[in-house]
Amino acid sequence: MLWRPPRPDVERYYAALDMAVHPACFEAFGLTVVEMMACGVPVWLPRTVGAAELLPAAAQAGLPARAEPARLAADLAAWLADPELRARWRAWGLAAVAPCRLAAHREAFFGYCRRAGLVLPPG
Repeated sequence: MLWRPPRPDVERYYAALDMAVHPACFEAFGLTVVEMMACGVPVWLPRTVGAAELLPAAAQAGLPARAEPARLAADLAAWLADPELRARWRAWGLAAVAPCRLAAHREAFFGYCRRAGLVLPPG
């Protein structure tokens, strides 16, 4: 395990990973999860991480309800032993984040604001 301070070229670190673990007890979204998935890194996470909602139903069915050490150890042992399992999670992650684009999120946000009657600046 390595701990590094924030840096602008974080994708270089993600590219060096075989897999990642994000065992948050609760996280509303988890942008780092999306970043890692976009870089093709299979990510272990519990359903308490909001980004888990992006994954297909088949992947979500395999997620633990919460991060527990025994489950994490068992799952990581399985991932380490099975390259096809890691490849499946990699593919699920890439497919999950493919639609995540800034323009789409901006339009969805501003659409929500308009429907809520909020005044938006022009442009």
